[in-house]
Amino acid sequence: MSWLFIEPTDVWLFRDGKPFDAGSDHRARSLFPANPSTIQGALRSKLLLASGAPLPDFALGQSAAGDQRSHAVSQTIGWPGETPRFTLRGPFVARRQWDDKGNEHYERFFPVPANVVKLKGSDDYVVLAPLEKPPFLANWPQDGLLPLWARTNHVLTEAKGWMSEPGLHVSLTSKSNTPLAVKVHHDDYLCARESRFG
Repeated sequence: MSWLFIEPTDVWLFRDGKPFDAGSDHRARSLFPANPSTIQGALRSKLLLASGAPLPDFALGQSAAGDQRSHAVSQTIGWPGETPRFTLRGPFVARRQWDDKGNEHYERFFPVPANVVKLKGSDDYVVLAPLEKPPFLANWPQDGLLPLWARTNHVLTEAKGWMSEPGLHVSLTSKSNTPLAVKVHHDDYLCARESRFG
């Protein structure tokens, strides 16, 4: 398994599949991080261009391509219309950092899980957990799903941001109703967002 750290040199624009031409009456929704299929396509394109295979020859496919470089690179990226022959795990959002000795390392970040909420008016976060018993009686079966709950007097708000990998582990293994000793980072810690008009 290999790890790739992809660092942009210009603006990245990942969006949903809605039309984005002039005169459209809606806004394109930004997606970050990009879908795995988008990153996989970018990697396939990079490997194809780096192989030196003529693009028109490669586009002919396995039966008609005559250049050996087309056949060689197809062993890794597959032919047009095929699934690539490599697998991708990710993408993950990561930040490159250096320690006191100048050694480089990378820290992965993950979106805050949906069952983690923020206590309004504080910097504390708690994990919601299913109730042990239904909070009300109803005429539907009571052995199904139970609502998520946190016993607190604070108003709960949605937690937005990113957790480091150790922070994510803490949130997944912590008990309900206890404040999480984790740092939640806002988007601007990892990236800068801007509106694009066009």
